[in-house]
Amino acid sequence: MAQSQRNDSEGKPAVVFYSGYRESETPRAVLIEGTEYPIKEIIWRKRIFDRKSDEVREAFKCRIEKGIIRIERVGSGEWQVFFSKRT
Repeated sequence: MAQSQRNDSEGKPAVVFYSGYRESETPRAVLIEGTEYPIKEIIWRKRIFDRKSDEVREAFKCRIEKGIIRIERVGSGEWQVFFSKRT
């Protein structure tokens, strides 16, 4: 089952996840300005411990048509998309 974690009506990217037995399991696509870009490859998946907040964040580094992106859950529970150089 695929589900979007944010809509891009505000101009912000939305992340579409595959949800298996747990919510937001694996990112499958990113919606940017109304266009869906499938994730071609998950380069890495990490759990990052934030010492300042004592929280564990989940992060993915992925390849899409437009380049490399990092998807990370922030303290509010929302997913943010960070763009890298095109490779």
